[in-house]
Amino acid sequence: MRVEGGTLRVDYTITNETAARVYLFDAVMTRGTIDDDGLLIGPVLDGDTVTLRRGIVFGDALPGVPSLRFLEPGASVARTAHLPLATLSALDQVTRAILAVQYVVDPGAHSIRAMKQGDGTTTYWVVGEYQWLEGEVLVVPVAAAGDE
Repeated sequence: MRVEGGTLRVDYTITNETAARVYLFDAVMTRGTIDDDGLLIGPVLDGDTVTLRRGIVFGDALPGVPSLRFLEPGASVARTAHLPLATLSALDQVTRAILAVQYVVDPGAHSIRAMKQGDGTTTYWVVGEYQWLEGEVLVVPVAAAGDE
């Protein structure tokens, strides 16, 4: 985690240590479109620790996604996400963060729906138990915590 320009940059790697394929929803929904680069601020824990989330399903809403990302057992993927510093600086006393990424263990083909759109693209819906994979606690760079 580091400050890059006007953003907090978070680099991470996910390894599928299960025996099943997992579908990753490591993006965020911004104004009705998928943002592959974004982060959302989740719950603040312990007063100085914030959860940074990459996920698209909250509550009962199940949005369609333009592509499916999955990891086979034993596979890994490295990704990067950004959060505008102005968003984080609104939270006083935040010095640590935990990255949480949403995923679904393979629910089987009967629970994956594909729909061809009028523009020729395909949108996918995955019905399953959405879960959060949480990483380790990371120190927020001083500049991001508002102590510049």
